[in-house]
Amino acid sequence: QAPTADDDEDLLSILYHHDMVFWLGDLNYRLNFEMLEEVFDKIKELDWPYLLHKDQLQEERTKGRAFDKFVEAPIAYQPTYKFQPGTDEYEQRPDKKKRMPAWCDRVLWRKGHKKTSNISDVQCVKYAISRQQKISDHKPVYAQLMYAANVFDTKKRKTIKDAIMKNRDNYDNNQLPQIDINPDVAFPLIKFGEPQQQEFVIHNTGNVAVSYRFTHGLETPSMPKWLRILPNRGVIRPGDRGKITFEILVTSEVVRSITNKLKEDILLKIENIADDMVPIKIVTVTANYLPSCFGNKIENLVKYRKPIRFIEDLNDMDLDHKQIKKQIKKKFENGNL
Repeated sequence: QAPTADDDEDLLSILYHHDMVFWLGDLNYRLNFEMLEEVFDKIKELDWPYLLHKDQLQEERTKGRAFDKFVEAPIAYQPTYKFQPGTDEYEQRPDKKKRMPAWCDRVLWRKGHKKTSNISDVQCVKYAISRQQKISDHKPVYAQLMYAANVFDTKKRKTIKDAIMKNRDNYDNNQLPQIDINPDVAFPLIKFGEPQQQEFVIHNTGNVAVSYRFTHGLETPSMPKWLRILPNRGVIRPGDRGKITFEILVTSEVVRSITNKLKEDILLKIENIADDMVPIKIVTVTANYLPSCFGNKIENLVKYRKPIRFIEDLNDMDLDHKQIKKQIKKKFENGNL
């Protein structure tokens, strides 16, 4: 498949991504003369300027149709084509097809599109042909160039890279949700059937909105029935404070499952970021419960040997029996029984 104009554009685009582009080879441009004898006469006279004004490559470059913005050093040597192989003589034998002598082999360069280089960075020290190689009908062309290439300052580059990475880390950190809370929610004395409320504040100290949610602790399958959190999820804008209500209410449904000391670790999760990026906050809810006969069945109350308000463990019906057994054991050991 023949290359298209788009293919040419893509190739040129790739070439110009470099600091400097060097193009050398047999470009096969010829001389626009009609008479061979005139050209050979001018070669004998070493009149290169006369011949070069009909050089096809120079004409194409002048008109901007080929090798645009490429630079070539002045040519001060004879045409490099076409020689009799093995000699330094141009092909003029009668039995051979005669060819117009020309500077077919060229060396050119131009700067790429990067701003880190300039065309003046390349200086041509010598542009000539080699007459020692004779196996071809071309004479090799060579160019000795000095190129002031850019050299990276690795120390400075590392310093700049570290500064960029630090700024990026700071930016990324500033985009993380950040909150400030008091992790302890302590209630006064809780009584049966009397709801108590405490205000809990989440302060969004970051630069992005915070989406939060309260959930049960790692060691419990669900939130305790005696605790309500309203709202238990929401969104807080940067700089704002979200006010949440913690409410404790002891009812007959839960009175048999609690003790005098209420304590629960609640997890506060930030939903719009991974847990490993922003650690989960633990909120500890504590309260003292004043036991009473309310909510307790009569068959349970009669098992206590003293007023329920003075029972340390409401779930241990055999507390007094254990104390009696301890006293009997102690007397037995002391020989008083």
